[in-house]
Formats: sequence, structure tokens, C-alpha cells
Amino acid sequence: MPMRTIILCLVYVLAAASAGRCQEARGSITGKVVDPQGAVIPGAIVLITNIETNLVVRTSANETGYFEVNLLNAGTYSIAVEAAGFRRSVRSGVVLNVGGRLGIDFELQLGQVAESIEVTAAAPLLDTTSASGGRVIDNREVMHLPVGDMNPFALSVLSPGIYATGKPEERRPFDSNLALYAMGGVGQTEYTMDGAPVTGTNRRAGFMPPSDAVAEFKLETTPFDASYGHLTGAVINLMTKVGTNTYHGSLYDQHWQERWNATRHFTRLAFEDEVRRGTKKPGDPK
Repeated sequence: MPMRTIILCLVYVLAAASAGRCQEARGSITGKVVDPQGAVIPGAIVLITNIETNLVVRTSANETGYFEVNLLNAGTYSIAVEAAGFRRSVRSGVVLNVGGRLGIDFELQLGQVAESIEVTAAAPLLDTTSASGGRVIDNREVMHLPVGDMNPFALSVLSPGIYATGKPEERRPFDSNLALYAMGGVGQTEYTMDGAPVTGTNRRAGFMPPSDAVAEFKLETTPFDASYGHLTGAVINLMTKVGTNTYHGSLYDQHWQERWNATRHFTRLAFEDEVRRGTKKPGDPK
């Protein structure tokens, strides 16, 4: 096979791999375990519990006291750390957002494992392990903010520099006519759902889930984390609901009634002008 053909094949493969990359919607929790003097505690047991599902992930600190747990769904967690000769340390109320990385260090106090120290009112955690920025639209905002077309992606316009296009009647769930623009329309917009790409054409989403199915999503503009090395526009990283231990359901309906719509501004001005000229009466249809 000619060398030129081989080079072209490699270029195509690399291009396809770059286009197929997607952002992981799940997050991770990392940290370091030390004693009161700052010496590391290798082998410390770390238990990370999802409060909503009671799913427990167990790991242990390595020889440098470091631990890392990946592929965690967004949600609220409780982290317990224990080691022989030290009191058990528990930190609750740890909120992990979609695609987030939290770094949490533990300082264990001398004592019996049966004794426990629990922290429930700690300062808000910051993601200091990556260069990722942006805004998270959580489930409360998705479910309670007024969105006329029930399209969660429409809430992206709450972030500075983002604007949307598309006809309202074609921006409903399962449609694909909503296009989001960032930075004055420079660069492509990428959409992912549960880590899988759902990007359409011309900055549109190829698939739009209904608001009721969305746990939360994160909108990012520049500067990006290194994992976003193939685009310059905005990135929408959405995660659907994963369920909890509480049995529940929902029912919703949407109805657009044109008779309830307000009269358009310039239509009203033109009608008022005709009333002043006497060609129409106040009770006439606009």
C-alpha cells in the first residue's frame, strides 16, 4: 500500500476519533487521608454513599494516602473514612454536580473506630482538580423555572453570552430546531446526554429530552477543560434522572391557547392609531 494512502487512512481515523469524543456526565471524588500531624494514612477505608439511592462505593487510600472514586452520578453523597487507631470521620451533604470533580481531604483524629466525628455544615466545595468552568442548571431550576416549550436546553440563555434561535413551535421535546450560539456565533455547539453525543447540525441538538426526564445539565463556554479540545463554541453536558429509593411518578400536559396570548406590541399600536382616526372602534377585533 502506498505511503500516501496509509497517511490518509491515519488522518481519517484520528479525525473520526476526535469527532466521536464525548464528555463524561458522571463525576468523581478524590482526596487525601492524613493524621493530626499531617502524615499520610495508607490503607484507610473510604466509603462513599449516594444518599438518594443508598449505593455504597468502597475504596481505600494508597501508600500516599490518596483515594479516588470515578463514575459517580450527580447527587448528594456522604463520605466516611476509617482506619485502625483513629476515629471514624464522616462528611455528609456533599453535592456532586454533573461531570464534577471534588477534592476532599480528611484529617483523622486518634481514638477508637467506634467513635465518630461527623461534619454536616462544611463550607461549599470547589472543584480545584480541573480547569472546567461554566454553570450548572440543576433539577430544581429545570422543573420550576417557566419554560414555555418544556425544553430544558432553553434555560441555557440564563448564562451570559448565550442566545437561542428556532421557532417556538419547533422547540418542543423530541424536536431538533433549537440552536444555541455562544461568543457571537463563533464555533460549533456540542450537546451530550449521559456522556453520549447528541449534537445535530448548525448548532442544534439532535435530540431534546423533556424537562421531567432531566436531572441537571452543565453549560460551559471558554475556557474549556482539556477534554474539550475539538471545539470552540458552547458545551451542553446533560444527565437524565437515575432514580431513587422513593417510588414516585409525574404527569404533565402542555396546551398553547392563542386566545390567551397578549396582543403584539406593534399590532396594538396600529389598532390604537386606527381608533384615533375613527376607522375602528375600541371593541372591534384587532
